Amino acid sequence: MQFSTNIYGKTLTFKCHEASHLQAERLVEFVKNLVVERGSEVLRDGNRIQVGWSVLTVKERGTGSFVLLEPDFSDDPFHGVRDNLACTLSVQTEQNDFTSRIGVAPIVTSFQDKVVYSKSCVREQRIYLERRRPRPTDSGWFIGSNHLGAPDRECEELAACYAYELLRLRPEVMKVLQLPPGYLVVFDGSEVEAVLAADDETVFSR
Repeated sequence: MQFSTNIYGKTLTFKCHEASHLQAERLVEFVKNLVVERGSEVLRDGNRIQVGWSVLTVKERGTGSFVLLEPDFSDDPFHGVRDNLACTLSVQTEQNDFTSRIGVAPIVTSFQDKVVYSKSCVREQRIYLERRRPRPTDSGWFIGSNHLGAPDRECEELAACYAYELLRLRPEVMKVLQLPPGYLVVFDGSEVEAVLAADDETVFSR
């Protein structure tokens, strides 16, 4: 679907899936608030707007008419863009829903932040994710495939990727990446089996 709205005399348009309609409305409100806070320069050609895990690019398509583009996550999101916000909004919706379900304030993981993972976790049925304190360009997330009770990174062959690459490697984990430091999540296949807080309290169990 194509979403079009007027923001203080300027037309803003973007595409997304019908299922993301609610998130699209929230995005419009977010942009309106940015314009109020920062001025009309928010809607200018080439400007970039961070929306949760993603960064959207403003492109002028005529006088007073602008379109929002998302990074091209299927190819090179650092240099390429595409004219459909489907991935940005669907992932953001999942992440917001998950942190709300757990009852914690989100700590964003940007698509360009680093994630360290055990190479074996790409093919394993049961994996766990553990978040330590984030640093610039480092999400703090580690993904392992060892048993929950005895994680031992020294026994695993490790690799690193950008967070967006998990869309290809383990897409189901994208929804938990807003959990704050200290949280640990166990997956059984594509389903979250358990979530533990920093004090080892189980806050979710399937």
